[in-house]
Amino acid sequence: MRFLVFLVPTLERGNEKGDSEQVSFGQLDKVLAQPNTQLRLFGKPAVAGKRRMGVVLARVEDVESARRIACDAVDALEVTL
Repeated sequence: MRFLVFLVPTLERGNEKGDSEQVSFGQLDKVLAQPNTQLRLFGKPAVAGKRRMGVVLARVEDVESARRIACDAVDALEVTL
């Protein structure tokens, strides 16, 4: 099986923009509802400017399916600054 990695969240497909010391993530149940996916949040406590906050891993046999699954998971993620 292959892993395909996509960055989260989706504002610029991987980087959160803004300023906050109280970042929160929502809709995690929807993100993890996709089979063979993992959400890895980096645990960064704040955003100042532009910052990568985590990754979504999708594990399937072909790249196109992995891309679709990972993108669906990323799109479901809700980020609040």
